[in-house]
Amino acid sequence: MTKMEILKVVVDLAEKESDRGWTRYSMMLYSSSAMVGILAFAANPQSNFPNILASTFGLSIAVVWLFVNRASRFYERRWHLDFDAIVNSDRTLSKWVRGRIEPRLHWPLGDKSGTFFFNMLPVAFLILWVSILLREIILAAQRQNSPRELTMENVLSGIVTGVATVAVIGIIAWLWRLLRERRVKQMADLMEVIIEHRNAGRHVVPEASEWVRRAKALEHEAEKRAGKVSKASGVLIHSLGEFPDFPVDSKVRDPDQRHYVSLLTAVISRMRDTLGRHDR
Repeated sequence: MTKMEILKVVVDLAEKESDRGWTRYSMMLYSSSAMVGILAFAANPQSNFPNILASTFGLSIAVVWLFVNRASRFYERRWHLDFDAIVNSDRTLSKWVRGRIEPRLHWPLGDKSGTFFFNMLPVAFLILWVSILLREIILAAQRQNSPRELTMENVLSGIVTGVATVAVIGIIAWLWRLLRERRVKQMADLMEVIIEHRNAGRHVVPEASEWVRRAKALEHEAEKRAGKVSKASGVLIHSLGEFPDFPVDSKVRDPDQRHYVSLLTAVISRMRDTLGRHDR
């Protein structure tokens, strides 16, 4: 098979994975919407137990939805990485097929990826269910403080309220950890790109000025990514100070290219230090 035929196969597989992802997304959206409808019609002002039970179930669906989105993104990204590898392996393809690797158009939404907006809806449902659950827990606590008979429904309501409170605290902690891991993962992925670009710059490249321009962009991106992991890491990359020269092929004559090979090496070192601290 030729590279173009392999490329077509990879693109087709990525599109199929994308379609499956949308199918999963739609199923979770329908499930969450149905739970909102059930809660609206079955809400009982005389007892918090059904409301807490329904909102806990809806919250579980929202959490599963986020996991499903992550899995779908992982499956699709596997083929995107293969696509990038095929394009990068061919000089002609890498020169013209640059939509993903080095787009000519400026992304209008800053550093927010499409995945970020893809997850906004399940996060909105999650916030909705947490709000409802907290409200019902507070109302249930107020009812427990008032004199009443000890019934099985009251006991079950107290148990569900306690479990739901623990679940809400756990989900908040999990979301915080998920955000932190996502930023660390993005930084690690960027470091791999910088290493690849640095290694290419150690030898003669077709267009030195284009390589330098890309190196500057990667340095700026590394500073932003590191700053999201920790402010100190971003400052350390921004203020590199003096750094040793990195070995470069003697045929490389462009002084800017030689300089940025060493600079990217220093950036990689700082990124590794940051990732090492967060692995502990």
